[in-house]
Amino acid sequence: MQEIIYLDNAATTWPKPPSVLRRVNRCFKEACGNPGRSAHLLSMRAAEEVYHARCALNRFFGGNAEQNVIFFPNATASLNTVIRGVLSAGDHVITTNIEHNSVLRPLYALRRDGVTYDIVDVVGATDSQIIERISARIRRNTRMVIVNHVSNVTGRVMPLQLIAALCCQRGILFCVDASQSAGVYPLDMKNDGFDYLCCAGHKSLFGIQGSGLAVIRDGAPIPRPLMQGGNGVRSLELQMPSGLPEMLEAGTVNVPAIVSLHAGVSYIERHGRERLYSEIQHLSAPILSDFRELEREGQLRLFLDGTQGGSVISFAVRGQSPAQTAEALEAYGICVRSGFHCAPLIHQSLGCEDGGTVRISLSAMNTMHDVEVFLTALHAIL
Repeated sequence: MQEIIYLDNAATTWPKPPSVLRRVNRCFKEACGNPGRSAHLLSMRAAEEVYHARCALNRFFGGNAEQNVIFFPNATASLNTVIRGVLSAGDHVITTNIEHNSVLRPLYALRRDGVTYDIVDVVGATDSQIIERISARIRRNTRMVIVNHVSNVTGRVMPLQLIAALCCQRGILFCVDASQSAGVYPLDMKNDGFDYLCCAGHKSLFGIQGSGLAVIRDGAPIPRPLMQGGNGVRSLELQMPSGLPEMLEAGTVNVPAIVSLHAGVSYIERHGRERLYSEIQHLSAPILSDFRELEREGQLRLFLDGTQGGSVISFAVRGQSPAQTAEALEAYGICVRSGFHCAPLIHQSLGCEDGGTVRISLSAMNTMHDVEVFLTALHAIL
């Protein structure tokens, strides 16, 4: 069987830490009842697992209270709930051209409901220029700023604390898409000044697919629920419960996925987020060095933009489409992603809207052997 070199961790991390797999397997065996529905042992165990995971994630993200952690099946559902559940006709939103379609498409759809938005070009901009450009777009009816913490195309790290300070000063809500940064960079709701933090759980938090969450600051407007249904609370009433988290968690929650999130966060805390991040930087260093040399030789184009930590690297080989490069690498057992990465606007700014980029994305589960095999294969296909 051919060796698999997995470099598509920005899509979903693989492999998961063994401790996560063990914990999920145990959940299926011992605690996979329906939480909040019954008083029997398996239902109660499932409810305890969900509660302990909520508490752990609240601590991890510096939230105000565990009930403000809301579980979703993915970041898309989380972002849609905040965007569509908070904004109303007449509201204005500011976002950027590095956003994922999980932000851009809901905003586009809300235009017919009377919501307007401006997109700030942040590609190639310094942190101070980004603040100036956001500030210049603020109107009297600006309700929210939505920013992707780390670009899933270039790995650009946005100045969240500066943006949060601007939003606080102007009385504007601030929503952070932390799908690429949660588990890699420090995020603290109370100290950083976010109103909403949304992220996937199956990326650098090492949860399994089907996991996502939002953390809501105390005092921030609670989103209107996009889904209504049963959750075992106030079942005789026809309206959703008014409190969190029940108001935003209709239907049976994905207990194994939530358990995997708890296990993933425990893995990060046990091994140290900074140490895991340093490992990613260590692995990315020879790749970036090799890419810069190939770029000087005119063999590829490297798409870097400002501050970036090395976990996401995009490139394009001269004379090949990104799809052709990815297919050639796959023949060596190397898993990368090609195309537009669900972030259409950034490719226009980068000048690669014809075919997008080839993206490699690392996690602390990768090894230097993976890097060496990848670079050898890349040179073979040039």
